[in-house]
Amino acid sequence: MPTVAQRIDKLLINPELMNSNTRSFLQSILAFADQHKEITGRQEETLKRIESRFSPENIDAHKKWITNYNDDHRKVAKICAEYYMRSSHYFFEIASRVLEEVDFIPTEKQYRAMCENKYATKVVSSTLADPKYPVGTFVNHRASCPHHVRVALFGGKAGMVIAADIGPVDSAAKGAKKYKILPIGSATPIEAEERHLKKARV
Repeated sequence: MPTVAQRIDKLLINPELMNSNTRSFLQSILAFADQHKEITGRQEETLKRIESRFSPENIDAHKKWITNYNDDHRKVAKICAEYYMRSSHYFFEIASRVLEEVDFIPTEKQYRAMCENKYATKVVSSTLADPKYPVGTFVNHRASCPHHVRVALFGGKAGMVIAADIGPVDSAAKGAKKYKILPIGSATPIEAEERHLKKARV
């Protein structure tokens, strides 16, 4: 059975292991093992995870993922990254890299975690859906709308859509696509989400 030192040496010479933080961690475990003749249970668990990540099977799977990562993946990743950067602290590091590094490709596990959870899929769906109310459509507010929309369209006064899909979706709620509405008789447009609007009779 290989020793801890032999296992770590095998990882350190793996050309696929390029992450400096991972290399530093492995070297710290190696130093700990040299001093104490063994490693802790948590260190052993982490070492096993790294060994699994750099197994021939997982390396081949990662290479295949990189090859298949296309413009559609990039579009979805950017939508989700923008959502998480605005709405929460989740996926901050991955989201930052997606937005700031042109050539960055998240791992398949990172992509699925950030882009295929129940919140992200709703944001992506709202973003990519065709606008329900095209430019030129007259709309009114629904009962569930925010106060500023209710005030602007008070008393059944309609507004006209002057721009659709005006910015990144901020909510995982259904119908969160944003519109710019110009209330009739007003020179000041307002912003409203699709779920807060309904078609008006004019």
